[in-house]
Amino acid sequence: IPATLNTQYSSTDRNITVAGDVSITGTLTGNASAISLGSLTINSGGTYSATSGTTTLTKDDTSQFLYETISGATFTNNDGTVLITGDGKLKPRAGTGNFHHLTINASGNTIDQSIALTCEGDLTITAGTLDTDSSNNYALTVTGNASITGTLTGNASAISMGSLTIASGGTYSATSGTTTMTSKNSSNYIMDLDGTFTHNNGTVRINSTGSGDQLVDLIPSSGTLYNLEINENSSNPVQYNGNTTIANDLTIVEGIFQFFDNNNSNLTVTGDVSIEDGGQLAASGWIGAGEFGTLTVNSGGTYSATSGTTTITKNSGGAVDNRAFYIHTGATFNHNKGLIKFTASSPQVAANSSGGTSTNHPFYDIENTAGTIQWKGEHNKVLNNATIRGSQFNGGTGNLTVLGICRITAGTFNDGDTSSSDNSFFQTLVIESGAAVDLSNLDITVGSLRNLGGTIQ
Repeated sequence: IPATLNTQYSSTDRNITVAGDVSITGTLTGNASAISLGSLTINSGGTYSATSGTTTLTKDDTSQFLYETISGATFTNNDGTVLITGDGKLKPRAGTGNFHHLTINASGNTIDQSIALTCEGDLTITAGTLDTDSSNNYALTVTGNASITGTLTGNASAISMGSLTIASGGTYSATSGTTTMTSKNSSNYIMDLDGTFTHNNGTVRINSTGSGDQLVDLIPSSGTLYNLEINENSSNPVQYNGNTTIANDLTIVEGIFQFFDNNNSNLTVTGDVSIEDGGQLAASGWIGAGEFGTLTVNSGGTYSATSGTTTITKNSGGAVDNRAFYIHTGATFNHNKGLIKFTASSPQVAANSSGGTSTNHPFYDIENTAGTIQWKGEHNKVLNNATIRGSQFNGGTGNLTVLGICRITAGTFNDGDTSSSDNSFFQTLVIESGAAVDLSNLDITVGSLRNLGGTIQ
C-alpha cells in the first residue's frame, strides 16, 4: 500500500481479506471494518490506523514476522484487537504504537516476541503459546487483564500485568525475574489461578492501588508461587482466598495481606516471612493455621497472629540477625490468644522487650518441640502457658516470665548458665522426667512447683 486505502465507502465499513503479506508505506485506515491479513509490515513513514474491531493475522511461517513495525512507522490502535491465528514473530518497535487488545488463538503454534511488547488493554491467550524469548528476555507489559487458557512463557523477562487469570488447562511458565501485578479484574481478582503456575524461582509482586475488595486465588491446579511480595498502595487489604502455600518467601513491604474468610484460611510459607514498616500480615479474627520458616516483623510492621497456631519451622535464617522469630521493639505483635510453636532443633527467638516483666511483645501461649530454645531477647514474657524444652539466654540478664503454667519437657533450663544475674518467674512450674532446671547462677520465683522426675541443680 504505497498510497492511501480507506476501508469505508459511502459511510459503510468494507471488510478486507488478504491471504498473503501486506506491506504499508502509505496509509491504511481500518475504521470499524473486519480486516484479515496473512502478515503485516508497517514501514518507515507508513501508517496503519487500525480498525476499532479486529485485525486478524493468519499466516503460518515461523521464519518471518507476522507483525512488524519499522522505526518511523505509525500504528494507531483505536482501541481495537489484534488477533493472531497463524504462526511467526511479533516485532512492534518502540515508538511506533502499542497494541490495545492482543488475542492469540493459534493452537499448536508458538508466537515469539522479537522485541519488548506492550498491550494497553488486555492480553488473551485462548490457544497456543506466547514466548518472550529465552535468549533476549523481552519485557511484556499488559495494562489491562491477562487471561490464559493457552500458554505464556516468561523466561527471565520483566513482566507486568494488570491482573492475571489462568483458566483450567492454561499455563503460565513464570519469569524467573518478577511478575508485577498492578490492578484487578471485574471480579475483584488481582490473580485467579485455576490452571498451571510454574514459578521458576521467580517473584510475584502485587503493587496495585485498587479500591474495594482485592482478592487473590493463589491455588493453581498445579504448582505454587515461589516468592510473593506485597507492595500495596491501597488502604484496602489484599485477601487470599483459600488455604494458600508460598514455596519460598513472603515479603510485605507495605499494605495488608490477610485471609478472605476463615473457612479456609491456612497460610503456609516454606521460607522466610518479612514484614516491613507499613506492612501488616493477617488481621483480628484469623482462626486458621499459620506455618512459616521464619518470621521477622520490623519497626512499623504488624503481625496479627491467628488465634490458632503459628508454627515456625526453621532454627534461623530470618531477615534480622538470622533469627527464626524476631519482633522489633517498634513493631506490633497482636497475639490474639494464639499459640506460637517452634519445631526446629534450636530456634532463635527474639521478641524484643522494653525490659523486665514489662516486655511490650508478650506471647500468649508458646511451645517448642525439639532441642534448646535460644532466647535472643533479654526479657521474655508469656501471658498464659509455655511448654518448652531446654533454654539458653542471650546474656547475663536474660529471663523468662510465665504467668500460667510453664512445663519443661526435656533439656536444661538456663543451659550453660547463660543467664547469671536475673530472676525468672513462673506461676506454676512443672519439671518433667528427663528435664532439668539449673539454679547455679539464676534465681527462679514460682507460685507453685511440681517435679515429675526432673532435676533441680
